[in-house]
Amino acid sequence: MVTCLRRNAPLVMAAVILACLIQASSAQESVGNRFALMSPQELIATFGQAGRLERKAIVEALVDNRNEALPALRAALHSGTPAQAILAARLLGEMRDTSAVDALIDLAQSRHVTVALHAITALRDIGATRAAPALRQILLEDSVKKNVSICVLLALGTLGDDSDLPTIRTFLTAPCPVVVTAAARALAMLGDRGAQDVLIPMTDSPNPAVQALAIEGLGHLNTPEATRRLQDILEDPRATWKADARIALLDQQLRTSLSIPEQIRDLAQFARDENRWIAAWAIRRFADMDTSEARTELFNLARGNSRNARTAAILCKLRGEIPR
Repeated sequence: MVTCLRRNAPLVMAAVILACLIQASSAQESVGNRFALMSPQELIATFGQAGRLERKAIVEALVDNRNEALPALRAALHSGTPAQAILAARLLGEMRDTSAVDALIDLAQSRHVTVALHAITALRDIGATRAAPALRQILLEDSVKKNVSICVLLALGTLGDDSDLPTIRTFLTAPCPVVVTAAARALAMLGDRGAQDVLIPMTDSPNPAVQALAIEGLGHLNTPEATRRLQDILEDPRATWKADARIALLDQQLRTSLSIPEQIRDLAQFARDENRWIAAWAIRRFADMDTSEARTELFNLARGNSRNARTAAILCKLRGEIPR
């Protein structure tokens, strides 16, 4: 599977960070106690040599001390090792730290592919539209790596504009089906309804990364054809990615909502869904909405007793919001 796809990869790296924090254990708590008194600089310096449980504890300590960690994480983008720069990019993206954008733009052009992938993803998570010119330049380089081009295409779907459509369309003829589907998804995110002609057939691909990208792309198109295909996936007993198809349909539904209160009402219902991926998606949508009503709902979820309360609480910490 391509590096920047699905739940264990930079484009959805938040899921990895959340997993690190949610899946706490007594063993991790004992490990975490060793890091409680360490400074953010010491925690970041230790990360590269740490084991799995220790890395989880380090991430938790940095998130718990967000304000103190921010300067150290920004410094790691400039002077850290690749492992430290990746950690910093992952967390700063999730913290939506706009002060890190310039350093992340520089790292997006790194020859270290994994560092570049995480930097591009962080820029996308932050919503840094001023990164778009640098991303366009990366995409036009003859030596651009396949995984980097995929991440840039998807980032431009969020950060780009109509001027990017002609360049993105050139990737529809790429030999790699993942690149083609990433380009079509980016077009869909920018409102190009013609992208469905590529995305709908790709939902039948034997490649799971292609299937997932295609389904997610259809969620950005409020067309009868896109909706029908997503509904067919839900009704097909042999189909995989049913949760993804349902989330895509919910995305469509939210885009047709007439008001913020209606969106919040719908998301509040989805955040309590029995399917954990749907609930996590809805909670993340709350965390990314810049309204007092959404923050109130996120706080209510964090203070609740549901199995998703910890996810909401962690997102509050990452965004620098403290439930009152």
